Amino acid sequence: MSKKWNQYVGIVIRGIDDAHGTTLEVLCPELSPSITGTPVPEPEEKSFTVGEYSSRVAVSDTILVDWLDPSKTNRSCPDVVAGEQVWVYQYANMDEYFWLEMGKDVELRSREHIKIFVMNEPNVATEEAPVVPSDENTYYVEMDTRTGSKKIQVSTGCSDGEEFAYTITISPEEKTVTVTDQAFSGREINSEVRPNSMTLYSPTGKFAITNKNECSVVIEEDNITATAVATITTNSADTIINAENGATINATEVTINTSGNTTINSDANTEINAANCAINAEGKCDVTAPNTNITGNVTIKTGLCTAMGAPGPPDGMGGFCSILVCPFGGFTHTTKLITVI
Repeated sequence: MSKKWNQYVGIVIRGIDDAHGTTLEVLCPELSPSITGTPVPEPEEKSFTVGEYSSRVAVSDTILVDWLDPSKTNRSCPDVVAGEQVWVYQYANMDEYFWLEMGKDVELRSREHIKIFVMNEPNVATEEAPVVPSDENTYYVEMDTRTGSKKIQVSTGCSDGEEFAYTITISPEEKTVTVTDQAFSGREINSEVRPNSMTLYSPTGKFAITNKNECSVVIEEDNITATAVATITTNSADTIINAENGATINATEVTINTSGNTTINSDANTEINAANCAINAEGKCDVTAPNTNITGNVTIKTGLCTAMGAPGPPDGMGGFCSILVCPFGGFTHTTKLITVI
């Protein structure tokens, strides 16, 4: 018996699908020289006679072939379709056949899925402890154009001492692009550390960033929302906030430092809610709004305005326990104390 590989050209009759895994059904003209007509995937019944005995059996001109040694390649099984040509291999005339794609007729594929990876496994595989490629012990690129699962994904593993795994996913059907990380301890997910994430959602122009402490910035359509667990700080030469429908900033502390001008313009309500809020401007600070309400004590270290009338008797701190009258109209307050230094 010949102990060598025989190679044939196969024509795919049934391509790759989820039900058949990596197995193809192919026609090899060299193995079926008497075939006529068009081959079909399902076996056909044919009559035969041996002496006085006759019967009908199901026979097929096609053979089943499995993908040649897929465990040692760095990619997923190609999505071969009916009509493509493949190489078919048979070892030593055994009744087993294998296939490799030929690289021809790929234009017949309308949609595909492919995953390319490189190993990231510190352990050496043995017969007793084989190493199987997985998302955790590989770095991979996955591309899928099949309806319902369209995506491009790039991801790193966490099997060789990496503290974080990173994943970038482009999902055309969901209209999103996401970038995330995941903390690991050894090869196990560190559930005590939340992932950081960035998401782009195209229809509304949404761009969201959230970190492991749940601080976030969300930009969507006409709105920007910033949420901080502790402090929001902005540093710039000029700070301008324009909001037609109002502006709201919520944080434990809000600090705005500018060496130029600070301007807040709003046609509606402007709210800054914070345990501590500081606005430091080397130039000027302009707040323009139909209504400006200040609740609480106000300390002014420079002149606010010139009093138009007697403000009432001063207290021991140099403050005034009555309404301060200013040369511009519309100034009201609900403070218990205004201190002018």
